[in-house]
Amino acid sequence: MTTVRLATPAELPIIRARWHETWGDGLTASELLEEEALLDTHAFCLSGRRKHYVLCRKIDDEILCSCEVLLTPAQPQLPSFDLWHIACLYTSVAHRGRGHASTLLKGLRDLADQCPLILYSDIGPKLYEGLGFRVPDGHRHEDLLIPSCALPSHRDVELLAYDTDLSLLSLPAPKTLPGKFTCLLTPQRLSWLCGLEAWRAARGHSPQLSARGATLPGTGGLIVWASDASAKDLVVLLLRAGDALECKILLNCAQSVAAEAGLARVRVWDDYERMAERAMGLLCAWKEARPGKLPMIACSPHTPSLDASSWLICDRGCWY
Repeated sequence: MTTVRLATPAELPIIRARWHETWGDGLTASELLEEEALLDTHAFCLSGRRKHYVLCRKIDDEILCSCEVLLTPAQPQLPSFDLWHIACLYTSVAHRGRGHASTLLKGLRDLADQCPLILYSDIGPKLYEGLGFRVPDGHRHEDLLIPSCALPSHRDVELLAYDTDLSLLSLPAPKTLPGKFTCLLTPQRLSWLCGLEAWRAARGHSPQLSARGATLPGTGGLIVWASDASAKDLVVLLLRAGDALECKILLNCAQSVAAEAGLARVRVWDDYERMAERAMGLLCAWKEARPGKLPMIACSPHTPSLDASSWLICDRGCWY
């Protein structure tokens, strides 16, 4: 017999040491623990919006499987609940092949009650479909890839310093369609993600960028990016623009910073409006199937009006 519960603070280092095999991203085990200890002090974690759940044997409380849950608001706001974003799902090597990950997810659905569960599958939909997860209708699983290029700065652009506290930014809300919703990237969570990337850059695991992003004052135009050293890409985490021209100006900034850092491309997770594709024209004819990251959602029987067809693509920062 097993039970699903919140991990205790004393169990977190044990869980994370086991994660290293799958989620280490090139870090040593000690570096991963150091990184996580730093992130635990960030306001996003202290707010209680990042939780860890475990599946344990009742007889001896041994941890069989674990995961993160990031409580994620939606836009427009869903009534009275957040989305439960499941991340870092991990089963201990000695306990694999026994259905423990499925048992943990079933337990989370019970605990979440009315809250939808969302995840990005790297192994395909088969396992998760049996647990009630569905891929959003019409979801395009491609990234737009734009070559890096040294370009003159636009006169109206203000670059965000690399050490900018993004939690203090006012992020324009994403546009939505009637009857649809999208996951909302909050300033606090964006700051947390970029703090992680800055920590890795300071230790040589990713390039040190000259700027964190750029704004177009007076317009609401904003772009925030991070580096992906393994793919030689500058990844756009957040992009807000009023029209295709503003979008092009902001992406040109990203191209310049990428070139300066020795990164070959700018990778854009385009939204349902395809604004980036329209803005960059033929440069975006080069597309690539997104590596992994298959979006899936499991909705509660208590919320019949909410289903996979209602979910629009969200900011890349929600999944980076």
